[in-house]
Amino acid sequence: MHRILARQINKAGIQPEDIQSNDKLKVLLDRIDSSYQQWDRDRGLLERSLLLTSEEMSSLYETLQRETAEEKIAAEAHNKLVYDLIDQANDATFIIDAKSGCLLEVNAIAANSLGYSQESLMGKSVVDISVLPSNFSWQAHVLNVIENGPQIFELTQLRKDGSSFPVEVSERHIAIGDKAYMLATVRDITERKQMEAKLALLAITDGLTNLYNRIHFNEKLENEVQRAIRFKTPLSLLMLDIDLFKKINDTYGHQAGDSCLIAIADLMKGISRTVDTCARYGGEEFVIILPQTPFENAVVFAERLRQEVNDMRVHYNDQDIQYTISIGVNALNRVEEKTAGAFLKSIDSALYEAKDRGRNCVVSGALTNPSI
Repeated sequence: MHRILARQINKAGIQPEDIQSNDKLKVLLDRIDSSYQQWDRDRGLLERSLLLTSEEMSSLYETLQRETAEEKIAAEAHNKLVYDLIDQANDATFIIDAKSGCLLEVNAIAANSLGYSQESLMGKSVVDISVLPSNFSWQAHVLNVIENGPQIFELTQLRKDGSSFPVEVSERHIAIGDKAYMLATVRDITERKQMEAKLALLAITDGLTNLYNRIHFNEKLENEVQRAIRFKTPLSLLMLDIDLFKKINDTYGHQAGDSCLIAIADLMKGISRTVDTCARYGGEEFVIILPQTPFENAVVFAERLRQEVNDMRVHYNDQDIQYTISIGVNALNRVEEKTAGAFLKSIDSALYEAKDRGRNCVVSGALTNPSI
């Protein structure tokens, strides 16, 4: 019997024999005793539950504190590692906020290349350090990287002093939780661009005279013919050839001949305009494209060039070499067929006629346009 119930029975003066003789009282007391026993069990369970929950809460709190501290240390170590890797990278590196386009982190190489300190670059926008088209949209740019993956492209960056330089950018989108970033690795390609420009120039330049070569001349003539037709502007063309060039080589040697070719090339560049195109067509033949030049003016120019070559002396190995040139000249409006091929053929024929006339003269191409 539960101790509380026993005390209550004893206090009431109920004797054990009274309980045994009264079945109803016995049943009632059994039910009360059962309730007390259940109450004890429930109270013990509640007490144990409260005790365990308190311990668990204490343990959980300590665990969370420890994990938070460990996570903070790990995060700080991770960030330090990331920043160290960025700073040790061989190329300029930028971490950019994907939403605003503002710089969040840059390495020393990036700052130095732009003429800033790392601190002063923080918060600046991509627009502040780049030459971008007027219709540039940062959000559209980010969306393109997200949809198509990492991108490699070229652009021009701006230094603090206002100067600019070409760069190659390798850029990717990175999402961490609810934050999004653009990681850009930027390489200065000034030397590469300079080398490409040199190679491009070599591809269109005659190695001996530094005039344009025949390939570039043909492309240029096609473009100038189309431009003259489109805008109805005058266009003239000269072809010249050194007279008896083989004799110069045989008499003075091929190096002397090269000196004569270089001298005439320098003269052509010296008396022509920046809009004109001077080229070595092949061997001892040269051509000059004269945009915005009517036929009459081209003839005057050709005669001046012929006379200056006639008066010129090339000094080689203590010898003065004198030579002459023959020139064919024509204007596009005098040619019936308005093509580069027909135009070139007309002055080639004029040049050969100049040779037949005894050399050292200027001959106009045939007038084949009946409308003139």
